[in-house]
Amino acid sequence: MIKYLSLQLLVLIISITASAQKFIEPIVGYQVSPKKYYAFSQLNVGVQTVLLNKKKKPFFLKILGSLPLANKSLDTAYTTNITLPVMNLAQKVIRPLGFEVSIGKRFILPINSKHNLFSFNLNAGIVYQRLQVKYNFDQKNYILLNPQKTVSRVGGLVGFQIEYMKVLKNGRFFTQIGISSSPINKREKNQNNFNFLIPIALNFGYSIKI
Repeated sequence: MIKYLSLQLLVLIISITASAQKFIEPIVGYQVSPKKYYAFSQLNVGVQTVLLNKKKKPFFLKILGSLPLANKSLDTAYTTNITLPVMNLAQKVIRPLGFEVSIGKRFILPINSKHNLFSFNLNAGIVYQRLQVKYNFDQKNYILLNPQKTVSRVGGLVGFQIEYMKVLKNGRFFTQIGISSSPINKREKNQNNFNFLIPIALNFGYSIKI
């Protein structure tokens, strides 16, 4: 499945790279995934290249990294050492990391004015997510029952964004809010009490003609 998605993505990129007009768009933002038990959050840093075809329809190629903001919580560790308290707190830290490569299209709405553009975007591609789990406690004397484990997955991605773009004298500023899928792949049995992210993102960018 991953090989098929990679091939389709390559074919789409090649098919639109002959466009006459191109824009480069740095992106920063924040995203959160309100999933079961955990609201994982990340900082987004990326860039996309926008290509206009002969009909001036904007396609884009996006590369986005999602940097982890640590999610901290407490679990309970136990011991059989009668000289120590039976239970002790263990700090659990989960760091969600993500990386995506996708291609998409802006559908510009007809309500736009010369300097204010509204659109909705659809994109699809490949995403990698890694949820790293670490514990901090006295591992010499205490043990955890059913500890959570680091997990990762690569899979397909589909996303949707609503976007506002302000046309300036020397560029274009835009902001967008959207949602993306978790990695679409063969599901494996997950022993953790959390799942991969379905992020809701608020991103900002600046469009520069090249």
